[in-house]
Amino acid sequence: MRILGLDIPLGWAASPITSRIAPTTEVRILRGPARGMRWLAGSGPPNFYLGTYEREKAHLFAEAVKMGMTVYDIGANAGYYSLIAARRTQAGVYAFEPFPVNHQRIVEHVKRNRLSNITAIAAAVGATDGMAHFQSGRTLCEGRVSGDGDLTVAALRLDTFVRSHPVPDLVKIDVEGGEVDVLLGGESVIQRRRPILFVATHSPDLDAASRHVLGSFGYSVRELEPGELLATPAR
Repeated sequence: MRILGLDIPLGWAASPITSRIAPTTEVRILRGPARGMRWLAGSGPPNFYLGTYEREKAHLFAEAVKMGMTVYDIGANAGYYSLIAARRTQAGVYAFEPFPVNHQRIVEHVKRNRLSNITAIAAAVGATDGMAHFQSGRTLCEGRVSGDGDLTVAALRLDTFVRSHPVPDLVKIDVEGGEVDVLLGGESVIQRRRPILFVATHSPDLDAASRHVLGSFGYSVRELEPGELLATPAR
């Protein structure tokens, strides 16, 4: 495998090389469903552009996105899944990300890949509309809505958002512990549209709570791996 003209293996052996790549360097994603797409090296850990980030989930997500689907990427981080979706559908991809640095990364990735079907939404998605406190994490891959957060960000419910935007056919939710709030804030559109749902959970309690809500919505739940759920309409 080649990075910046050098042949290197994937995984831990790549670390001495990738650690020397400047954060602002534009690289190409090396494998997986986003292969060949442009990425800023500093937009998270190297496994994003090495193509090893959440490998199984990323492939299943790509397979689930069909041409013409509207996709919501909730907790989009720097836009990795949004890039995958944009390649698979000509319809709209809405990337929701409240953390300003990550939101700007999405905007930059959209620009560098010359995409016209991704809309970056600078807001947290949850159970209420208005404003929310957001706790930024130790890295750009972390952050969550929290009452003692150090940032104030816009917040919205999916049921509010879809009043003026296309309803989703597929939704990916990964918001570091607020997944149940996202589901409850989108109950009406989920019940009406019956989208495919990829839901990341971050504790056994949250996993159980998410399964309960999804079951009450009439969804069947499949565990992709611990902490990763795929939910499809059961009826």
